[in-house]
Amino acid sequence: SRRNVSQWEDWMDEVADLIREVEVPMIGICFGHQIIAASLGGKVIRADNQSQLVAPVYYQDGSEINALFTHQDHVIDSGEMEVIATSEHCAIAACKHPTRNIRTVQYHPEATSEVIAKAISVKCLNEGISEICIARDGRLSGEKLLFALENSLSKNGIDVINTGMATTPLLYFAAKKSKCKSGVMITGSHNPKNYNGIK
Repeated sequence: SRRNVSQWEDWMDEVADLIREVEVPMIGICFGHQIIAASLGGKVIRADNQSQLVAPVYYQDGSEINALFTHQDHVIDSGEMEVIATSEHCAIAACKHPTRNIRTVQYHPEATSEVIAKAISVKCLNEGISEICIARDGRLSGEKLLFALENSLSKNGIDVINTGMATTPLLYFAAKKSKCKSGVMITGSHNPKNYNGIK
């Protein structure tokens, strides 16, 4: 959303009323996570900087996923919602309501490695690129992400040259030497070791 719950606007009052009154299942993603929490007694604040990263999310049931975060507002009090997942980046990463069928997540579950690979594949094919080099840095999450990216790109018709664990300049070199001159690096760059991303 281009709007921010921390910068409340008049139209959001109607949305908050709807959230409090409807009896249908609701799922809130990113802005939805924030406005549902705020509407049900929680609190949302604006961080100094926008976040755009892939980071691990830890669920209370012991499961863990790597998820894409892209937001500046943060839920710091979930109100009526129960916190069911956290992340180093975002203490309240996912919630559920104790009595109503409402679930929310701060991250973007729709941005899976398969969706990202499909988008990269479409862009490549539209540009006449049939081969791409991929690599990862030394982060622990990188191996699984690289494997998923390679499989998804291949399924979508792109020939993949997997250079494995490498530095970004090495990937650039490999891409320049390949026939299509293109590459994707899985790296969190200068961010802490638990974060990861794609460039």
